[in-house]
Amino acid sequence: MPVPEPVHLEIERLTGEPLVIENADRLAEAFFSLDRSSQGADSYDAYTQQTPPNHIEEADVDRINGLMRARSEKEMWEGLLAEPHLDWLAALDPGWDLLMPDEQWAETTEAVTSALIAITGPYRNVSVSTKILHLKRPALIPVLDELVIQNIGGKYYTGKFTQRRAARSLSHIEHLRGQALASRDALIEIRSRLQWHGSSTGFCG
Repeated sequence: MPVPEPVHLEIERLTGEPLVIENADRLAEAFFSLDRSSQGADSYDAYTQQTPPNHIEEADVDRINGLMRARSEKEMWEGLLAEPHLDWLAALDPGWDLLMPDEQWAETTEAVTSALIAITGPYRNVSVSTKILHLKRPALIPVLDELVIQNIGGKYYTGKFTQRRAARSLSHIEHLRGQALASRDALIEIRSRLQWHGSSTGFCG
């Protein structure tokens, strides 16, 4: 069987030169095969299928602190942990996908913004908050940790206004959405190669 050509990606940044990822398929294979957040029945990725969809529990915080290398004290989540049902989380339809058609995406942004406002707070920054949201809605909300923000040429909003912080986070999510749509064929090819090698991931819709 001939060796397939490597898949390369070029990602437009919000600022700066495009990010060129050579051999993106091999990089993805190494990550999903070796990284503890993706490998094994107890991994972060596997737990997205087990976590309660509309409630945040202590095990969710344990997952982001252990497998996703966050540093978030459980005390900072007490108010949310005490709620058996989070309306703003339930408003995020589990069937929604980051790569849904534009007209459908436009109908989700209000609910996404509300979730970003509700989940962030003192000592719950955008990085740890989106790790929880990604756990609950992996097809819809990407992780916006420091590495992701740096690679897309973005910048966190660190002021006190929650609406501005949510708007900045939404703009980062929409940029990632646009880049994923632009590279969809390449991402589908990468996913097919991962599945052939026995790895699994839900990216690229």
